[in-house]
Amino acid sequence: MRLSIETLPSSVRVSIRDGGSGIPSVLEGPALTRGLFSTKPGGSGLGLPIAQKIVHEHGGTLRLEPAPGGGTLALVELPR
Repeated sequence: MRLSIETLPSSVRVSIRDGGSGIPSVLEGPALTRGLFSTKPGGSGLGLPIAQKIVHEHGGTLRLEPAPGGGTLALVELPR
């Protein structure tokens, strides 16, 4: 896992990259944050929806995208 923080003129961006298998294309977009869906045995599917709600309540955005070379890149941007 790799974490980086970048200060932008009007926001702060936190990037979190993992080295896993990535997000299957059928789960990209709104399906990821809908909730109650998990690919993990025993998972509740609530982690991403809760994270997105917290970020939005602070005026920010949360994006997930495939990382170059594999894995997933999570980008959280919050206003300064």
